[in-house]
Amino acid sequence: MIFSFPRLFGALIVKRTLHKARLCAFSLIVSSAFLPGYSAAASEPALLVVGASWANGNLPLNEDMVGVWGGLNVGLGSYLDLGQALVKDSRLPGYVINEAVAGASTVYHHDCSLAGGTACSSAFWISYDQQFDRALRRVANPFVPGTYNAKFVFIAAGNDCMHSNNYDVPEIETSPCTVADINAYIDRSVALGQRALDLGITPIFSGYPLSSEVILSGPFSWFIDAATWDFMAALYEARLTAELPGAVFLDIWDGFEHIGDGMHPNDKTSRKAAGIIAQYIIEH
Repeated sequence: MIFSFPRLFGALIVKRTLHKARLCAFSLIVSSAFLPGYSAAASEPALLVVGASWANGNLPLNEDMVGVWGGLNVGLGSYLDLGQALVKDSRLPGYVINEAVAGASTVYHHDCSLAGGTACSSAFWISYDQQFDRALRRVANPFVPGTYNAKFVFIAAGNDCMHSNNYDVPEIETSPCTVADINAYIDRSVALGQRALDLGITPIFSGYPLSSEVILSGPFSWFIDAATWDFMAALYEARLTAELPGAVFLDIWDGFEHIGDGMHPNDKTSRKAAGIIAQYIIEH
């Protein structure tokens, strides 16, 4: 019998190449079965959440277990934040990616409340943009770059201009916001909303309760006063609705009731607010 070594060698290469191709295809199918973008749930997009303590009651707790006030939760865990209320709302599928952090503002900053507001710690808050980046990572389709399994992002109002622990410098070195400071905060909110729109994700904003419905005080060097609160709330709504026509602004805090601390919604208020958001989502 006469063997043709080039022909036999070529056949082996073809066979091995086909085997590798089949293995790669099988591996792709198996791995994709475990990815969010390829699961049955992909027909129901996730709802992204960015914000502060109205949206998530957990204070920052960094990798080294250093956290703001030890990484406490509002109400020591007995607090229904909006993220949780959105999961519980039966009109929605419960797919909520909540990257909000209690105490956050639109800017990255450290906790600067140490020693009576004279020093800063290594504990920090990430910015709203960083929260949004994290949320996008959770729903990014790895096989179709630039696409996300999300239709809406809820963006709760931040702690910007509310009190002295928002500026990455010791509290005693800060002062209440000027009109320019408030506009800078809203500029950042507009920019975040536009980022979402550019990605095909509709931002849903909410404003503030009435100053008469909250208690404007806290363990800070200074806290926003009622007149500034009302001015900021009105300007926040006016500018967002005027400058982001593709975004949504919902009044979710009508009849606001707090848990007794003067600032955080009770269960009834959180469920009602989540219901307003849920109703908008299912209608659109």
